Amino acid sequence: MRLHTQEWGTGDRLAVLVHGIMTDHRTWHELTPVLTGRGYRVLAVDLRGHGASARGAYAPALFAEDLLDTLPRRPELALGHSLGALALALAVEELAPARAVYSEPAWS
Repeated sequence: MRLHTQEWGTGDRLAVLVHGIMTDHRTWHELTPVLTGRGYRVLAVDLRGHGASARGAYAPALFAEDLLDTLPRRPELALGHSLGALALALAVEELAPARAVYSEPAWS
């Protein structure tokens, strides 16, 4: 599933942001100016069933597939929070970011 994305900045480096459960791309409103100020173009997604993205079956593998259907490969930075960290961890090998950050990942 192609996800709704929001884009900020025009920098040469790409950062992709994946929100946690019960939020959407707007959760990054304080971080995006910091990243764009440091030369990043920032893409933030709305996971399925969140924000402006379509609804569908929920499963960790499906969230990861959606990221792979939506995001460009090899971003310089990929950041996931909670559910977004779980989805990112499942997609990271194929997404192939230079750096991945998992904030409060949704696994034990």
